[in-house]
Amino acid sequence: NYFSSDGGWYNRNNETLLFDNGVYGQTKDYELWCDEFFFDRITNHAILRRDVQVRDTVDGAFILGDKLEFLDQPRSVMVTQNPVFVGLMETETDGIDTVFVAADTLHYYSMRMFEVDSITKVKADARKTNALVDVVANVREAAKAKKEKEDKENENKGKMGLGPALEGPQKENPVVADSLSVTDTLVVRDSLQVSDSLVVSDSLQVSDSLVAAPLDTTEINFLEAYHSVKIYTTDNQVKCDSLLYSDLDSIVRMFKDPVIWNEVTNQLTADSMQMVMQNGTMKKGLMFSNAFFRRPVA
Repeated sequence: NYFSSDGGWYNRNNETLLFDNGVYGQTKDYELWCDEFFFDRITNHAILRRDVQVRDTVDGAFILGDKLEFLDQPRSVMVTQNPVFVGLMETETDGIDTVFVAADTLHYYSMRMFEVDSITKVKADARKTNALVDVVANVREAAKAKKEKEDKENENKGKMGLGPALEGPQKENPVVADSLSVTDTLVVRDSLQVSDSLVVSDSLQVSDSLVAAPLDTTEINFLEAYHSVKIYTTDNQVKCDSLLYSDLDSIVRMFKDPVIWNEVTNQLTADSMQMVMQNGTMKKGLMFSNAFFRRPVA
């Protein structure tokens, strides 16, 4: 790690340090600039203030703002005071587009899979299953199956005839009980057949409780944006009150009267929306309650 500034101090007693005035830093995965950098070496808690810029050297993303707090284990980055996220995303034509995300508060954090609450995972699985359902295809399949059933019923009705007329009721021969059929009274129960009382269960057979399944350490990323959320790309502009995303379902959820402007002229509104992401691009969009699409007539 490398840091430089025009001023600062270091407190050996509590392992804290402060860089100020033209701070520049470089780590394995990040490069940063700010006016003031405070760091607690014991807790790995960092606070960056004024004109903050952090560049992810791995994927080229930027985080901008006037206050950024970083915590380690679990990793958490919260940006307040004019936060902006700038990232790169793939387009449908295999090109690269820039996405800007702004809000009053941006919170990015990551957890290992075994640390995620089980209820959170169940809800994410249910959202993903419901989002991937192709409603149009299901309606078409149901209509096709209904038509095939009706065609088959009509075909069977055409083949049905009245059949030959019956000459009259047929007389049935009376059934006479066999008076020679008797119960075999010589079959007796073997009184010598007893249960083996010497067979006992093996009380020493117990389950091996020492074998535990390995923990799933897959890293799961979360992004939360609160109040006055705005997203800009080349073809889309989005506005909503709050936004949530996680790698569990790869779904961007937008709440409280979200609006999407697509290619400037098309406008989509609803009470809430979801965008299913795949490989950095939007695969599918969903609108819930009071959904409305507006497109000007040429």
